[in-house]
Amino acid sequence: MPLFRRYKIQQPGFLSACCISTTTMAPQCAICLCDLTNPVCIPCGHVFCSECLTKFIAEGSDTHSAEDGLKATCPFCREKFPIAIPNLRYLPERFHPFVVDPLRKVFITSDNSEKLELVNRIENLEKEILDLKQKNASLESDRDQLQGKCTEVERLNQVRSEENRRLRADCTIAKMQASVYGSRVKNQEKTLDEVKRSLGIATESLERDSRLRRAFETPFDPERARSIGLPRKFDFNFSSQAISRSSDSQIVSDRPNASETTGSMRDLTLGGTDARLISTPLSNFSVPNPSTARDVTTDASRLESTSG
Repeated sequence: MPLFRRYKIQQPGFLSACCISTTTMAPQCAICLCDLTNPVCIPCGHVFCSECLTKFIAEGSDTHSAEDGLKATCPFCREKFPIAIPNLRYLPERFHPFVVDPLRKVFITSDNSEKLELVNRIENLEKEILDLKQKNASLESDRDQLQGKCTEVERLNQVRSEENRRLRADCTIAKMQASVYGSRVKNQEKTLDEVKRSLGIATESLERDSRLRRAFETPFDPERARSIGLPRKFDFNFSSQAISRSSDSQIVSDRPNASETTGSMRDLTLGGTDARLISTPLSNFSVPNPSTARDVTTDASRLESTSG
């Protein structure tokens, strides 16, 4: 125990510094055979990586041959070197300058530093080139995908243009058909109006004919005629089957002869309107005066309305 109190194991991180040129020695570690990383130098002059030397000593591959584990051997030349230094707290201060660290940190200067720098730059550039090639391949893949999409978009645009042209043509045809159908509808509406007007006129004519027919079919009643105010000139002598001619009546010049009086009454024009009357023998009644035919029609209508 006193021995360990007076000595301490020297760690590579606390080594003294020195400078070595690579013109007389290889700039590689003899343990890992790689470029030196954080190099340290042992008393025999060989240089190793700090981590490699620490690992070599910690594994204790050669410490069994050293005295009490205070020394180690060089991995390259097998020369022994101390790995522990006296504890300065147990030494007089005047002996402190004579205590030398067995391991020292090394700063390597090389005449080929520019070449190494260029090599490093080349390696970096090669890495960048590889990265750029990968990016280029990815971009080319994206470009191919975009070209396919652009082709599809162009095809869809062409289809849309064709559909637009077809729709415009259909719209033009539909407008023309709508115009034609509209004119047809207007013509049909005009025709319908004319038919309605003609139907109304025909209906009125039929109603007048019906009123006249009912008037001539109804037996003459002098009392009712007087009540409705027939003129005095229509003073008929009523019988069950015939109406005698009054004193002031006249026969129409174009009246049918006696042989035709037994026939049916044809078209009788009263006030410019054709009225088809029921079959009634003309011998049963006579018209007093042709000029009073319109008055007869009016009086018959009044008689019908009163009887109704």
